[in-house]
Amino acid sequence: MSPTLPPPGRTVLLREGLPRGSRIEQAINRLRLVFVQLPGVQLSVGDAARLTELDQFLSQILLNALEDLRIVRRLDNGLYERLTD
Repeated sequence: MSPTLPPPGRTVLLREGLPRGSRIEQAINRLRLVFVQLPGVQLSVGDAARLTELDQFLSQILLNALEDLRIVRRLDNGLYERLTD
């Protein structure tokens, strides 16, 4: 079975490519948990930056990765919410 490729111009952060315990790994796990544990929560890039203590550029990359992994979806208003089955 071949892996699903991200849309052109997008980068997916894979767990295997991150050093264990890295700030990026911690940040993406924190965001994922927020979406899973708080049903209906919607986050902006700024919200994600505050939660992860990373800048908005890196936070946008993490949200894009979660979107590529089909954990969240971006709404028309620019907010992100958990993608439900």
